[in-house]
Amino acid sequence: MDSEWYPLPETLGKIQGWQINGYQDCEDLLAWVQQLWKWDSYFTCEHRRKRNVKGGRLYRTYHVSTGGWSGHEDMINAMQENYMFWGLAWYSSRKGGHFEFRV
Repeated sequence: MDSEWYPLPETLGKIQGWQINGYQDCEDLLAWVQQLWKWDSYFTCEHRRKRNVKGGRLYRTYHVSTGGWSGHEDMINAMQENYMFWGLAWYSSRKGGHFEFRV
């Protein structure tokens, strides 16, 4: 991160290139990105695991909002370009830069 808390190209490259071999790798990436988020309350995780009705699996939910800040949007775009991560962890998006990830 630079002095104004914007992600450096190296940071975005690390997000894009994060090796994903399973859900634990997705959780590790989310935990790392959470440390980089400028506003803590805009990146939260439900630590209580819930039962998924369809598959009967347990999962953790991350609620992430960009707050319209371009640094956060750059990190979301980098996560989106990590196709394995996005395919496994992305659950929903909604207007205003709100994302939900489940792993």
